Amino acid sequence: MKIIKANTSHKAEILRLLDDFRTDCAYQINPKKASLSHTAKDFGWKIFDEVISSDNSAIFLGIEDGKFIAIATVHKIPQIRKWEYSAEIEEIFVADEFQGKWLWIFLIDAITLWAKENDIKTIRLESDNHLKNAHKFYFKAGFEEYGKAFIKIKI
Repeated sequence: MKIIKANTSHKAEILRLLDDFRTDCAYQINPKKASLSHTAKDFGWKIFDEVISSDNSAIFLGIEDGKFIAIATVHKIPQIRKWEYSAEIEEIFVADEFQGKWLWIFLIDAITLWAKENDIKTIRLESDNHLKNAHKFYFKAGFEEYGKAFIKIKI
């Protein structure tokens, strides 16, 4: 698999992969209530240009035999109290037919290199409690369980 840093020409593939990711997670969390996601394609384009052009964000794509099969999005976060920067992985996803083949580690490597180049000291990610297989991969990639995440969804 080849990893590239995405640019504006990859918009359609990025939005498709993000919808695939959301669909995959929904089926893992609750197969009876899951449905195909179109959120990225229908609404994500509204902030795509802002993210793809930001020096504080990166989207990495995995390509196999000319097909886009993986995605990872990462953002640089200032932490004033620590006087340093961290990075947050928004999502990391490998298409179903390529999962379990360690391809995701290439995405982690790309994110780690980007973080080093941007003077970032730590990389964080959040994961739904039901995604146990993903958690195994995070541990194998050197992540540690740390804290709890909270969300306020009706604002």
